[in-house]
Amino acid sequence: MISSYPAVQIYILSRNRVEYLREALASALNQSYQNYEVIISDNSTNNSVWEFIQNRGENIKVKYIKRQDNLTFMDHTNVALSEVHADYFMLFHDDDILMPDAITNLMQIILKEVDLSAVGSNAYIIKNRVHTNEIFNPHLNVDKRIFSCDDLVRYYFTPEESHVPFPSYLYRKNKIKDIFLSSKEGGKHADVSFLIKLIQRGPIYWISKPFMEYRQHTANISLSIDIRDIFSLCRYVKKNTQVSKDTLRTFKMKHLLLWSTHTMRNHPAKNRWRETIIKRSAFVYAISHPQLIIKSLSKKKSSQQFVRWQHRTRRPEIIYYVK
Repeated sequence: MISSYPAVQIYILSRNRVEYLREALASALNQSYQNYEVIISDNSTNNSVWEFIQNRGENIKVKYIKRQDNLTFMDHTNVALSEVHADYFMLFHDDDILMPDAITNLMQIILKEVDLSAVGSNAYIIKNRVHTNEIFNPHLNVDKRIFSCDDLVRYYFTPEESHVPFPSYLYRKNKIKDIFLSSKEGGKHADVSFLIKLIQRGPIYWISKPFMEYRQHTANISLSIDIRDIFSLCRYVKKNTQVSKDTLRTFKMKHLLLWSTHTMRNHPAKNRWRETIIKRSAFVYAISHPQLIIKSLSKKKSSQQFVRWQHRTRRPEIIYYVK
C-alpha cells in the first residue's frame, strides 16, 4: 500500500472517438489511487467530445482542453508533454482502458525504485469492441528492468521478444524534460526513439501483469506500415545504439515484405517496379538467412493503411475546467 499519494496527471489524447472515450474516461475515473487529475486533450474536428464532457456534469478530477484540429498525433503528444506539471504522469489514448488498480501498481514500482524514468505494463487486447483474454506481449512472463538502449531495441525488433504498449507508461517528469517525439526519428514509430532517449536518463520497468486493455481496430496507426518510417527508425537506431546489423536487416526485411504484400494487393498497377526490387531483395536475403526470415514472418501483423506524420507544433486554443 502506498503511504503517501504524489499527484499524477492522466492525459487522455482524444480525437473524434466519443464512443471509445466514454470507456477510457470511465476507467480513468475508477482508479483506486487517491490523488490524480484527468486531462481530456481534444483535437477533434467537431464538437462531439466537448458536448460529451458538458453532458457528463461536474467532476473536480476532470479538465478539458480544446486543441487546434490540425494537430497530428505526434504534435498532440508533444504539446501534452510540454504542459505536464505533476511529478508523475501518463499519456493515455482515448480508445484504451485502464484497470482499476493500474495507477496504484505503476506508482508502487516507480516510487520504490527512484532511478526509474518510466514504468509500463502488459495489456489485454480488445478487438474492436470485443474484450479478450489475449495478452499484448505473451513473451513477457516476468517483470523486466531495461537498462540500455540496445536491450530496449532488441525487445522491439526481435520477433520472439516484443514489448509493452506505449500508452501503458507512467513517467517521472524530471527524467523526461526536453524529450519529445520527432518525425525525423522514426516517423510514426518515433515512440521507440523517444524511449531510447528516455532510457539514457534512467531504466525502464515493464510489469508482466496486464494493467490496461489495448484496443486493436482498423484505425490503429500501429497496424499500418510506412516503409519510409521503418527506414527512418532504423537509421536512428543505427546511429544511436550498438544493435547488430543483422537485427536491423531482419527488421527491415520483415516490414519490406509486409509492405510489398499490402502495396501489390491494393495498388498492383502502380508498384510493379517496387515488386521487382523487393522480390529480388527478399529472395537474396531469404536464401542467406532462412531461419531469421521465418521467425520475423511469424510475428506478422496486418497492415491497414499508410500514414506519414509531419511535425508541426501548436499551442492549445481553448481550455475548459470541468468543475
